[in-house]
Amino acid sequence: MMAQLQQKLLEIIENLINNPISLEFVDPYDDEDYNKVIINKMDLTTIKKKLESNRYLNHSEFFKDLDLVWKNCQLYNQKGSIIYKQSIYLEQQCKSLQKVIEDDFNLGKKKKKQNSERPPNLQQPSFDFRLKNKPSNEASRLKFCHTIKNLEQEQLIKIINYLAEFQPECLSREEDKLVIDVKKLDSKACEQVNLL
Repeated sequence: MMAQLQQKLLEIIENLINNPISLEFVDPYDDEDYNKVIINKMDLTTIKKKLESNRYLNHSEFFKDLDLVWKNCQLYNQKGSIIYKQSIYLEQQCKSLQKVIEDDFNLGKKKKKQNSERPPNLQQPSFDFRLKNKPSNEASRLKFCHTIKNLEQEQLIKIINYLAEFQPECLSREEDKLVIDVKKLDSKACEQVNLL
């Protein structure tokens, strides 16, 4: 595999590993019930190790392993559950990234398209939160809480991505839940989220 291609795939897997949405997929999952259902296990750390040790002959093998992570999750978990929805979202993002890789490195069967749209970066929100602002007040935090309860999954993912990148101190984990500490949000974040 070309060094530039391998570097690009390494960037993809590192972005996935560092993305809070992918947290459940980073390490191998070992559970008796899971082991009965899932025969071919795969996780993001294993994919990274395989990539770093040159065990992939081409990009297709890399993306097949990524797809296996998402398919295993969908097979084992209840349809409609949060983790199931996360796997669907990540699967779609990876398919888009695969198309970009194939276009950029002329690996696909189709000719490179002019002005083709790129998929969103897995860690960049579509709205700009770049400048931190003063601490939020109670009213803006309450409005944030009310707004976040009614968001679609994709909008919620954008917010989590923003917080992971610009205000990681607001995020923590409690067992299988991702917790947002609204008291630590700055006013810019509250304002932008309330615009959604």
